[in-house]
Amino acid sequence: MFREKKWALVTAGIVGLIFIALFGANYINLIGVGVVALLFLYARFAGVEEIDQRTKVNSRMIVRRGAIGVVLAFFVLISFVAYQSPVATGIANAERLPTASQQLLRSVVNGVIGGQIETDEQERESIISEVVGRTFQQINNALKPYFKYTPPLLAFGLFLILWGLSWFFIQLSVFVGMGIFWVLKRTGFVKIEETEVKAERLII
Repeated sequence: MFREKKWALVTAGIVGLIFIALFGANYINLIGVGVVALLFLYARFAGVEEIDQRTKVNSRMIVRRGAIGVVLAFFVLISFVAYQSPVATGIANAERLPTASQQLLRSVVNGVIGGQIETDEQERESIISEVVGRTFQQINNALKPYFKYTPPLLAFGLFLILWGLSWFFIQLSVFVGMGIFWVLKRTGFVKIEETEVKAERLII
């Protein structure tokens, strides 16, 4: 609805300032704010294009086209936070998988061979612990050259997961946006009026 680019930049600036206040003003976060500004400009362009190229105003389609850029912008910011998270940097610096991975491995080993060990409980637990310890060490040794790539891989993986769920966030945005549009229309802040327009026609 707000056709001027400055409104997209003002909104991106507000989001960017909140993001920097929460997570700090380093070069990675500043790049993230820049990406948000570009995506907000794209969202504005998509919404305005939807308005201009239709003969009938469709609030659902206007919000839907604009919501894609806005949702994508927030996914980018979340991924940037994941890139700098203590979990990602901790794995990269320690060059070993977190303890939770060892517990998961223990559950798998216990399920696979636990029932096949015919001995007392204490000895069975000792054997399982030995297998888990050696397997976990071998996995860490195999992955050691790649642990330095943990932050970008974690951020990219999280982004893919979020993008896979984007349909939910876009639909939620459409629902909220249509509600806001309805309120603005009822209060007279926005009006829809008919007008004559020239249209292009393809002739062969």
